[in-house]
Amino acid sequence: MYKLKQFVFILSAFFITYTKADQLAMIDKASAIKAVAFLRENSDVVLFCGCCDGDIKKKIHVNQAIYKQDPKYKEYYEVSITYEYQGDSIAGWEPLDLAYVHTNINGLWTPLGKVIGMECDPCVEPFVFEAQIPNNVSCTEKESPNQEGGDPLLTKTCLYKKYKIITQGYPDIKGRYSYEYSVFKKDENGSYIQIKNAMLFNENKNELLSIINSKIKKDYMLLSNYPETKDCFEGSSFTPYNFDQLGIDFNADGIYFHVTFGLSGSCMSVDGTIISFNLDKIKNYLNQ
Repeated sequence: MYKLKQFVFILSAFFITYTKADQLAMIDKASAIKAVAFLRENSDVVLFCGCCDGDIKKKIHVNQAIYKQDPKYKEYYEVSITYEYQGDSIAGWEPLDLAYVHTNINGLWTPLGKVIGMECDPCVEPFVFEAQIPNNVSCTEKESPNQEGGDPLLTKTCLYKKYKIITQGYPDIKGRYSYEYSVFKKDENGSYIQIKNAMLFNENKNELLSIINSKIKKDYMLLSNYPETKDCFEGSSFTPYNFDQLGIDFNADGIYFHVTFGLSGSCMSVDGTIISFNLDKIKNYLNQ
């Protein structure tokens, strides 16, 4: 009898651990849409399963986010991403459990599932996390009232040496943001003058542009051949980008290049990608 009770206890403990470890991997369609929209606007997240023994916190940059219907259980959907970790692209689509994808909310990394209104137990309280990456950039963010009503206007200003990068976000009636990017350089009088994107980089910029285009093309081909999204790319083909077609953005841990593919409005969730680099890996291309 003792052995039987011991077996039942071990089995119960395993079941509790297993069910906790797999919480928001399969979700309803409305929640999947909300999660994908959030990841497109908040692409820096931390992957960490607090319910899993030995897991480590990993800060990543999301390039693409999509959702797809489960082929067997039609009422459920899965959110998947492509991403970069420490400046390197990770191959293939990574399915997410939203209980263990943490986003920065007022300095605390909080489960995305909870942020979009879902119930889960991540087995960890919201936490402070700083990636171990040299911090050469200072950024500030602010919200401004929208004179047309609705969601606020967003402005992020980043300073890097003698350069200033301003990112402005404008919401549509559905709360989806589009962004404009501007690069400025401080002149001898201390004033910032707007410059072309290419002027941020030195004589090696063509080599950098080739690297960026190869990464963009990789994401383009991945999306254009993915069964759930390939219809959006029908009749289109990849064309390399120049620097002025890139939206340049800085964060404390790196530089980001934003592009759009020019797809129709119904394909907005896959209309573009983001290529990121750590500053220590791209400094040889930057003007000082």
